[in-house]
Amino acid sequence: MLTPKKRNKRLITKGDICVVDKSGSPVYSKKGREATSEYPMHLTIYKTHDDVKAIIHAHPPVTTGFAISRCRELEKAVLPEACMELGPVLSTPYVDPGSDELAKIVSEALCKTNTVIMENHGVIVVSNESVERALELLELLEATAYSVFVAKMLGETHPISE
Repeated sequence: MLTPKKRNKRLITKGDICVVDKSGSPVYSKKGREATSEYPMHLTIYKTHDDVKAIIHAHPPVTTGFAISRCRELEKAVLPEACMELGPVLSTPYVDPGSDELAKIVSEALCKTNTVIMENHGVIVVSNESVERALELLELLEATAYSVFVAKMLGETHPISE
C-alpha cells in the first residue's frame, strides 16, 4: 500500500491508498490516483528486508533541513531514547528520487539501521512491527532533530558516552 503522488498527505483517505504487487504493477488505485513514484524504493526495501513490515518515507521539516544542509549531527549519539529506539541515524548521498540507484543505497543502509536520511530529499523509517511504530520512530527522529537544531543554535552538541 502506498500513498498517491501529488496529494497532500493530510487530505488522504483510505480510498486514496494505492496498492501495487511485488513487481510494482497496480492492483488498486482510485480513479485519477497513481502510486507515488518512490514505489521502487519501497519494493526494494521489502524484497531485501523480509523483517520489515512498514515503511514511512517523509519530509519532516527539521530533519529534512539536516538532509539539505548535509549536517551529520544526527548521526551522533546525543539522546538516550533516540539511540535506543532509532539506532544509528545514517545518511545517504543525494540520488534522484524514484531511481533504482536510490532504492539500492537506501536498502543497503537499512542493513545497519531503521532510520535513513537521504541528502537533499527526506527520510525513510522502517519498522518490523507496524506502521504505527514506524510513525512513532519518525516522530522521535523529528523531535531529536529539533533538539539538536536548538543545541546547535545555543552552541554545540555533546554526544553521550558509549
